[in-house]
Amino acid sequence: MRRLAALLFAILTAALPAPNYTTGIAVQSKPAACELDEPCSQSTNRPASDPSSVSHHPLDTSERKVENSLVGKCGLLWPNGDDPALQYFATPNCTNMYTWTPYCPQSAKTYNITCHPMFWGANAEGQIVGVVSNSSSPYVMGFNEPDLAGQAGLSPSDAAAMWNRTMLPFKTLGKKLVSPATTNAPEGMDWMDDFFAACGGNDMCGVDVIAVHWYSTDFGYFQSYVNSWKKYNKPIWVTEMACQDFSGNNQQCTLDQVFDLMEQALAWMEQDPQIEAYYWFGAFRNLTNVNPLNALMYPQTDPQHNGRPTDLGLYYINN
Repeated sequence: MRRLAALLFAILTAALPAPNYTTGIAVQSKPAACELDEPCSQSTNRPASDPSSVSHHPLDTSERKVENSLVGKCGLLWPNGDDPALQYFATPNCTNMYTWTPYCPQSAKTYNITCHPMFWGANAEGQIVGVVSNSSSPYVMGFNEPDLAGQAGLSPSDAAAMWNRTMLPFKTLGKKLVSPATTNAPEGMDWMDDFFAACGGNDMCGVDVIAVHWYSTDFGYFQSYVNSWKKYNKPIWVTEMACQDFSGNNQQCTLDQVFDLMEQALAWMEQDPQIEAYYWFGAFRNLTNVNPLNALMYPQTDPQHNGRPTDLGLYYINN
C-alpha cells in the first residue's frame, strides 16, 4: 500500500515529455551552490562553502508579498537551479524548498513553491541582506552545520555576533528566523546551547524555529533525537534527514529499510504539531557519500527517467 500512490502518480505522469538536461551534479557531502536559473554544474566542492564565489542572475522580484504560513510540511532540498525537473516535484503536499544559498530558482514561483533563503555561513553575509529584502518567503534560514569545520564552521560566539548583526534585523521586515542547523553529533546541541547563551539578552537570538539535521538508520533514534530539541519550546524543522550510517560501521539501509524509515518518520512528523516542516536528502541526481537509495530523483545514468522522481521520491511528495 505504501507504494500505491507512487505507482499511480508514475502512471499519470508517464506521458509527460522528458526534460532536456545539460549537466548533473557531483558533490562530496551536499550539493554545491547553483546558478539562479541554471542546473548545477559538475563540481567536487563542498556545498556552498563559498557562496560569495558563485555568480547569480538577478533575483526575480516581481512578487514580494510575504506569505503567512507554510502550506504543507514536505519540503525539497533543491540545489538544481531552474532545472525543468522541478515540474515533477511540485505537488500540493510539497510546496517549500531551500537551496543551501540565499538564492532561489525563478521557476519556484511558477509551481507555487515557497523558497526560503539561507544564510549559509560567513561568506554569504554580503549577499543575504539584499536577497531577503526582496524575498516572498516569510522565513530566513540560518547557518549550515556551524559545528562542523567542513561546513559553516563557526564558533558559537562568532555565530552569535554575526547573527545579531545580520539576521536579527530581518525581524523588522516581519521575517521569521530559522536557527542554525547543527549536525546530530553529540556536540551539536552543546553548540546550540552555547550559541543561544552568546546572544545575551536577545531572547534566543530572536529565533522563531529550530532547525534539526539527522542522519542514521533507526526510527526510534530519529524520534527521540528530534524530541530532544523540543526543550527550546519552538517549532521544529527537520531540514536534512536520510537513512544513512555515518558512524563508521557502514551499516547502510536497504531500499526497503529506507522506505520503512521514511514511512514511519513522515507519518510521525505529519501528526506532531510542533514539527512544521521536513526535508529529505535529497531531490538531486547524485548523493555521493550519502546512501544513493535515499535519492528522490533519478540520475543521468538512467536517461529514460533522468530528473523524474524515483519510487521513493513519488512516495515522499505525495504523502
